[in-house]
Amino acid sequence: MDAVAVKVQTKEERDFYKIAERISLLYLGIILLIYPFYFRNGYFDILQAKFSFFWISSLAYSAIMTLFLLLYAFTLKKEERNRIYTKLFFRVEDGRKKPFLSTDVFF
Repeated sequence: MDAVAVKVQTKEERDFYKIAERISLLYLGIILLIYPFYFRNGYFDILQAKFSFFWISSLAYSAIMTLFLLLYAFTLKKEERNRIYTKLFFRVEDGRKKPFLSTDVFF
């Protein structure tokens, strides 16, 4: 019988992922619900308007997530911070910790 790996998460990790998930869902909701209906000046400059809306909202999302990561880092204990940020920036393959490739960062 195969042993099932149980992920043990602390309360701090669950809170971190829950808050980050809500921020991401808010961004996704804005992109899916508001973006399709956004226009300015009628439909005369629809492509420029949509592009501006998308990059401004994406820039705001990136800034909010960066601020969240920094503020959360200051509130965590060092052990918790190391565990969470190690999972965010490194992957484990064959029992070794490897950094994400530049193409993996965006995914």
